Amino acid sequence: MTTWTEKDFTDESFDWQDLTGIEMQRCSFTHCSFKGTVLAEADITRCTFEECSFDEARLNAAQITDTSLANCTFSSTYFFLATLKNCRLIGSSFVAADLDGISIVGGDWSWSNLRRQPLKGLDLHEMKFVEADLAW
Repeated sequence: MTTWTEKDFTDESFDWQDLTGIEMQRCSFTHCSFKGTVLAEADITRCTFEECSFDEARLNAAQITDTSLANCTFSSTYFFLATLKNCRLIGSSFVAADLDGISIVGGDWSWSNLRRQPLKGLDLHEMKFVEADLAW
């Protein structure tokens, strides 16, 4: 199993890599691309992702905790059985993302584009959605 601790990345491409089961702790990513990357069963804790692309990525069964994913794109990204706990997704876009089976516990998703996302059935009482696009 691969572990990244306190690593900083800027303008890096991780496109189409298989990072299944990776552990990331206190890492920082700025303007990075994870297009088509498999992050299944990843354990991501206290990391920062700024303006990163996760388009077509697979985050199935990933555990993402106390992490900021600000102004990121998740177009056609899979989140099946992923858990996001106390995460900050301010300004992120989820166009055509597959959120089936996702678990969200707390966090701030303000100014995010969640248009046409079926959030029914999720417990979102601890969430912030200031100015988020929740239109169906």
